[in-house]
Amino acid sequence: LILAVVLIVVAVYCFTYGIPVANITVSGTSIYSTEEILNASGVSKGDNMLAVRQKKVNDRICSTLPYIASVRVEYRWPDTLKLTVKADVEKYIIVTADGFICIDQNDKIVSVKEKKLKAGKYRLEGFDAQTVSNGTVFVPQEENAKRLETAKRIVESIEESGLQAKCVLDLSDVYSVVLLLDDRVNVYLGDGVDSAKRMKLIAQTFSERFGQQSTGYIDARFSTGLYYKLGNRDKDASS
Repeated sequence: LILAVVLIVVAVYCFTYGIPVANITVSGTSIYSTEEILNASGVSKGDNMLAVRQKKVNDRICSTLPYIASVRVEYRWPDTLKLTVKADVEKYIIVTADGFICIDQNDKIVSVKEKKLKAGKYRLEGFDAQTVSNGTVFVPQEENAKRLETAKRIVESIEESGLQAKCVLDLSDVYSVVLLLDDRVNVYLGDGVDSAKRMKLIAQTFSERFGQQSTGYIDARFSTGLYYKLGNRDKDASS
């Protein structure tokens, strides 16, 4: 009974007056410094540990420092908080007339830049310019929505096929999409609606027929078959 009373008193005291944070540690992989992460967290030494919430800390850091994907908060009693961060990376580089919008696999904008970029797994060209902000979810406007939807469908088929190449998608016209592989082979996909059925054959043709240096094109627009030709990759695919 005495022990129960003591525990209740301690609990009431803690929730009333709080447990001050004495130490905050940061671990994980990130391009940001420990100081930047701590500043973005909104938590300081002396704050009430019981008032620190995982979701709030995660949202603050991920929106302020876009190259962080998530934050785990651990309470190390009696007075230490441990923040473990997980790095975020670009999956798509969206090219517009105004510059480059880099988004991750969940459409979160990790950076907006005007200079040429080499990062990112997939480069998507032909998008209309629109105003965006770091750390927010990319919501494509008007024709950009169709372009992004088409790109994701094609990228899914690329990843399922095992195709090994640097990929640039020209989505200026979503009914006449061109996939550039390793800056040397154009793949004409048309609207890319049934690209999943043809991408494995495209991957096989690229690997077996074009080697490490050959240029040319692959025409995959027609359901009757796939056509390829070594040489000038910019030649009209219908020839």
